[in-house]
Amino acid sequence: MSQVRIVTDGDAQLEPDLIRKLDITVLPLTVQMGDEVFQDEDGARNEQLLIRMVENRSRPTIIGPTVADFQQLYQQLTRTSSCV
Repeated sequence: MSQVRIVTDGDAQLEPDLIRKLDITVLPLTVQMGDEVFQDEDGARNEQLLIRMVENRSRPTIIGPTVADFQQLYQQLTRTSSCV
């Protein structure tokens, strides 16, 4: 039987404990606000980004993850996942 891997992006908003428990791979969202770029790591919201949104009363642009990001991750998971 093959090993099952769960992959999502940072918009899933999963609890960090659940991510660790189920070994979920989360690709971070890249968020651009003006000239600043923020990474949404491990599904945790970037507090600096939230502060900027309130201060500037503007909306950020969500970028990625890209198709290339997912392809690279799937290739990596294929190499490191084992079949039983």
